[in-house]
Parts: sequence; structure tokens; C-alpha cells
Amino acid sequence: MNDEKKTIFFFLFSFWIGIGFSQNELPLNNTILSFSESKMIADTNFHFSVKPFNAKDISQDTTYVDSCNSDSSFHLSISPILTVFPIVAKNNKPFFFSIYGLFLNGNLKKKLTVNLNLYGGYFSLSDNLFNLQDSLSVLPHFTNHYRIKNQSARFFDFTGSLNYSPSHIFSFSVGKGKQFWGAGYRSLFLSDNTNPYPYLKANVSVWKIKYVWLVSFLQDRIYYDTTGTGWQPKYTASHLLSWNLTKWFNLNLFETVVWRGRDSLGVRNLDVNYLNPIIFYRPVEFSLGSPDNVIMGGGWNLKILKKVLVYNQFIFDEFKLAEIKSGNNWWGNKYGYQIGTKVYLKHLILQTEYNWVRPFTYSHGSALEAYGAWQQPLAHPLGANFNEWLMIVRYQKGKHSLRLFLSESQRGLSTTFNTGGNIFRPYDDNRNEYGNTMLQGDISKADILNFSYGYSILGNFTRLLAGIQLTRINAQTTPFFFIGIKTNFMNYYLEDYLR
Repeated sequence: MNDEKKTIFFFLFSFWIGIGFSQNELPLNNTILSFSESKMIADTNFHFSVKPFNAKDISQDTTYVDSCNSDSSFHLSISPILTVFPIVAKNNKPFFFSIYGLFLNGNLKKKLTVNLNLYGGYFSLSDNLFNLQDSLSVLPHFTNHYRIKNQSARFFDFTGSLNYSPSHIFSFSVGKGKQFWGAGYRSLFLSDNTNPYPYLKANVSVWKIKYVWLVSFLQDRIYYDTTGTGWQPKYTASHLLSWNLTKWFNLNLFETVVWRGRDSLGVRNLDVNYLNPIIFYRPVEFSLGSPDNVIMGGGWNLKILKKVLVYNQFIFDEFKLAEIKSGNNWWGNKYGYQIGTKVYLKHLILQTEYNWVRPFTYSHGSALEAYGAWQQPLAHPLGANFNEWLMIVRYQKGKHSLRLFLSESQRGLSTTFNTGGNIFRPYDDNRNEYGNTMLQGDISKADILNFSYGYSILGNFTRLLAGIQLTRINAQTTPFFFIGIKTNFMNYYLEDYLR
């Protein structure tokens, strides 16, 4: 049986055994999460900034949650994963984007749940994406374990988690996947921009407070790696506190520390100094001689008339008040902010958002302490030294849906001189001490318009999708046309691939 027949047989079998969609955590997918939020905007104690959402926290009248709240001691759901997109770009050869696999989830016992995604992919890469993959040594958002042949990539990977909830207050997870902390389309705290990674997580939900402790196991490459050492281990430990101070106002606080698995003094691996879930990382990092990268932040969410959510994030990596007051644009004044609004109407969600991050934010003395993994930022995909405005319109009625995505961004790129846009470049490599301004360096401008129509064929978990994207990079505009089928088991950020 050739490969094509095996693939067809696999999907026919997958659809035959598919018995619906349910799980303990909703997929980290913007289509599903946005319409889940629309059901919960009137809830006075829902935490919009902690994703993925727990399905038990979502109203059962959503179309995405059916049997996830089952009290049975054993329950298993198996569903297919299928995404197939032939993509045509004007004046470029067509290329192909496909993902296939199985999605399993359920209850092993009353307090023990599991979910597992087994999936593979086949991408025939455009010239731009092939060059990007070649420079990063990864398939962005997906994996660094793949095979390239004739400018086509094949891979197989998995995500999943084992979750234990001894009470309604505590829950614990071990798994491989992604997290997203924030109410926006982007996050300056923690996003799902990178490849999936192993993690340990604990949640505490009490009164109006939700607290998350997360330890992540990551990998990265040394910048200017000429010795062929390849991927090396790094770790993060992170805290997020979300507090609903009133029925309409939420405050959230964020802290993370990044450290390398091996340094000049030997093997560190999981540094026990950072494993206390309730300590502040800055004093600990200072006591160790300040070798690691500590990043802090805060934000708020404001509800208006149970229809509007205004959200904000502020991140600071490092700054000195005296240097800010001096106006000399010291390189170490590293911070950024996000402001956005979501409006939830019947069948319609409107969102607009602005992100702004100064040069050198998230970077450190080495890529192994930078706030990223597999050469991809853990927060905003543009890294630092950028601004971005975006707008998203989502409409859904019955099985029909429309989505309009618009974005404008500018970023300052480095050449031989370090302007602070690449967070993986050491911050002391060929930089100015003072005079560092926003968008310094070679300015790259990107404008994206993406419009698509979807038709649900398996709940809202899988859709037929067709659309067009116009991508303008500096002075060159490229139209892309796509049509196919898409399973919403994770965020693909397809607009990033259509460049």
C-alpha cells in the first residue's frame, strides 16, 4: 500500500472511531477560546488571562464542551485531527500545508484526567518559509524534529498532559504542550509562539484568586554557534497571579526566571533555588550572583456592561529610574506594554490590540538565558524593538463563520550592529550604551490582511475553510489563496506562514 492510500485509510478509520469532542482543558485555539469567552463575559469570577481554560469552568451551553464535566470514573473520547491546505501564491509556486493525527482525552478516574494529541505533518515549503526554516533549524510553532527532502518537511510529534485535581482548589499537571497568559491575541507574558515543551504545572483557585506555578523544560542554540554544539537545555520557572478585585476589574501579576542547564561552573539542570512556588525570583537570582534572566510584569482586565473587555499588560525586564529620567535612552531600560479591547455581541466578536516593546527586552548575556526557546520568542513573535497594531473580526452563526484579520507592524532589524531586536543575540554584543531608540536599525514593515470563510463539519472542532491573504513586506505585496479543511486542536498562526 503506497503512502497516499495509507493516509486515506488512516483518516477514514479516524472518522469512524471519532466519538465527539470533550476534554478537561479546551484546546489552545483562538477560534474556540474566543467564543468560549463570549459565553463567560458576564461571569464575575472568570479568569480571562489564564489559558488554556479548564472546560469545567466554561458554561455547558457552549458548542465546544459536551461531556467534559462527566462524573464517571472512566470516559474516553477519540477524534481525528485533519488539516489540509493547498496554498497558491501569485508569481510563486504553489505549496502545501497539512497536519493529521488523533486527539484522545478523557477521565481515567474521577479526579484524574488525560489528553493526548498524536499528529504528523507534511509541508511543501515556499521559498521564504524554507529560508526561515533553514536559518532557525525548526519548523516554527511545531517542532525541531523533522526531515527535509526536496524543500518539503515531514514530522511527527505529540502533546498532552496528565492532570490530577484532588479538590476544587488544587490541580496539578505534567505534560508537553504550550501555555498562554493574557487576554489578548498576543501576550507579552507567555504565549504559544514556540514549539511544544515539557512542563510541570500547579493551579490554585480560591475565592477570587487563581494562581499558577509553571516549570518549563526548553532548548536553544548559542548565538553564533560555530562549534556545532546544537540544542542545549534551558529552563524557566514562572508565576501568574490573577485576582478578580471586583465584579468588573481583574489584576494579574507575572514573574519568570530563565536559566541555562549548564554554565561555566558545571551542570545546573533544575535549580532547586527556583522551585519554591511562592517565592519572588529576583532576590534568589541576586543571591546566586545574578547569572539568570528575571522578567516581571503586571496587567489588568476591565469589563464594561458585560459586553466589552479592555485589557492591558506591562512587562519590564530591567530598568533604572534614574536612567529613564535622564532621557539618554540607556540600553538597559527594557520594557513593553499591550493595550487592547474585545467587544462581544450576538454572533460577533470585535477585537483591536496594540503592542509595543523596547530594544533588548527579553534578551540576556546568552541565548540560553533569553526569554525564548528553539529560536522563537516565548512572548510576542516579533521579539523586541517593534510595534504592532492588529484588528480581528469574528462572526459565527450556525455552522457558518467569517474571520477578518488585519495587522500592521514595524520592527528595527540588526545587521552587524546590534539594535536589540533579536532577543537571542547577547545584549552586550556590539551595542551602544546610550542613544537606543525605538525602531533603531533597518526598519521592516509588514501589513497583513487575511479573510476566510468557515463551515463547521464536526462541531466547531473541524471546519472547511477558504480564504485569501494579502501580505505586504516593505514594498512587496503577495496574495495567497487557500482552501481546505482545518482542525482547531491548536493555534497554527497560518498568517505567519503566508509570507
